[in-house]
Amino acid sequence: MSSLRQKVQVVLLWLSPDNKCQLLRLKTNANRGGFWQNVTGGVEAGESLSTAASRELQEETGLLVSKLIEMHQTFDFVDQYGKSCQESVYLAIIRQSTPPSIIISSEHIEYDFYAIERVKRDDFGYNSNYEAFSQAVSYITKSDDDL
Repeated sequence: MSSLRQKVQVVLLWLSPDNKCQLLRLKTNANRGGFWQNVTGGVEAGESLSTAASRELQEETGLLVSKLIEMHQTFDFVDQYGKSCQESVYLAIIRQSTPPSIIISSEHIEYDFYAIERVKRDDFGYNSNYEAFSQAVSYITKSDDDL
């Protein structure tokens, strides 16, 4: 019996000074399916979930974020290689006047910042990415201003 492979997903939201909120989406290259997603990746041996989330965010976007919020949301699935996976979700919030500069990895061909009120399920390759986004938006609308 194979062991459960741990993965992470990071929803990155950019909040401008006027509190407009936009989601960072990454488009995977053709070899990876050519779909839009949040930051995702595997957890390396001996690495905590939060450390993996920070590392994946930096590898896929070039961003260092001082605080990640654990969303206490997981998704279980079988990946394209037939391995059982459990993906834990984190939220990264960037507050600044202009969109952060993104340096995408070779896994992706494009990125955008997308107004959260426009985001629909069909904007992602997988439902889990939309569900993670939805929970992140719910979290920020219920939280106070110390995000």
